[in-house]
Amino acid sequence: MVFALALAFLGTAILRRFTDVDFKTAWFSSAIGGASEMANLAERHGARIDRVATAHSVRVLLVVVAVPFIFQWWGVAGLDPTVPGPRDVHGLGLAALVALTMVGGAAFVKLRLPNPWVLGPMLVAMLLTVSNIELSALPDYVPKAGQLLIGWSLGHRYRPDFFRAAPRFIAAVAGFTVLALMLAFGVGAMLSLWSAAPIPTLILGTTPGGIAEMAITAKVLQLGVPVVTAFHVTRMVFVVIVTGPIYTYLARKQSNSA
Repeated sequence: MVFALALAFLGTAILRRFTDVDFKTAWFSSAIGGASEMANLAERHGARIDRVATAHSVRVLLVVVAVPFIFQWWGVAGLDPTVPGPRDVHGLGLAALVALTMVGGAAFVKLRLPNPWVLGPMLVAMLLTVSNIELSALPDYVPKAGQLLIGWSLGHRYRPDFFRAAPRFIAAVAGFTVLALMLAFGVGAMLSLWSAAPIPTLILGTTPGGIAEMAITAKVLQLGVPVVTAFHVTRMVFVVIVTGPIYTYLARKQSNSA
């Protein structure tokens, strides 16, 4: 969590130094939360949504493309092939799962918590899992459809003049992403001093990618899906919850010092 916040401050400094975006756009572009969640927060705080969406799209794309090749070249696939959870789809169980997670989302809406339709259902599903309640596996098309809808939700926010104005911004985001990946490898190696998990699993858990993408990568490479997913879920929830309040605090501090 501290590492994720450090990356947000580092990315903000880089984007402010090498591009023309304002502080709030740089901040929400650099926070390593979910792409759609950060775009929603950016819209709420008046940042440039097209830049924020592009920053996270570029980040996720680079991580998803680079990490599997690096790990395959490293030859570390297959260290932890365990994939827990239900494997079969059950109609009634799936219906119950959908209903319960929707209740969780509605509860988060009622409590006015950030990104309620992500964090609420996620919390319900996590509570069911840790309680060893297995209602149903998700049909294979559900995660794929979810990623497709996220892509659509990000894509429709672009403005017509964006691609003419953004080459330097995209280059800065790409440079920040490469630096973040290098730092993630170092942090993962350091965590191995206090953890029995394999170093590649810890590195995959600290990479600045999305939850779904990194979980799928861990599954394909057989590198400890539960550990990698736990890392990214914890990071995403933490970043989504604190990014808005931290921005508000920093913006108020800047305003008072102006």
